[in-house]
Amino acid sequence: MPEFETLQFDRTRKELVELEKRITRSDYPHGNKEWGGADIVISSNDPPKSEPSFYPDPRYVVTRFSHELSWLFESLRDIFPYIDYVNKYDFYGRLADTADHYKKQLESKTEENEQDLLLAVLNDAISILNEMEEEGYLIYESESKGYLGIEKTNQYLLDLKRRSRKRRN
Repeated sequence: MPEFETLQFDRTRKELVELEKRITRSDYPHGNKEWGGADIVISSNDPPKSEPSFYPDPRYVVTRFSHELSWLFESLRDIFPYIDYVNKYDFYGRLADTADHYKKQLESKTEENEQDLLLAVLNDAISILNEMEEEGYLIYESESKGYLGIEKTNQYLLDLKRRSRKRRN
């Protein structure tokens, strides 16, 4: 694996560990902002009645901890490598699946625990990072309308690193 990619994964892993510490200490905002993107909406309310449309309705993750879960999604967006306009649907969809799965395991809504919900989603994000690192992550190249192979992706990352160094010098 190229040095640049290894450093990127190491940096992300450290930031995920820090995120876990913050969650364990309950050191995160409890604001009033709910997240939406990549066809996912995190809300404390049930979805509105849908109107017939060509486009599918977004998927709702309904939780009384919508603000805290929204904070986690935003934090993961900011620190996770290589999330782009193509793979964001898989990434956020999988995290939403984890949140829904956590809720389905509970016998009632009153059992829902803020910290457990956040840690369940964070642990899946860590699993995603491990999969990206082990399986080789492919970068989408819009000009060719498809994914680069592993070798071209690694070369792209090395070139990106070189260009970054040249700009700093």
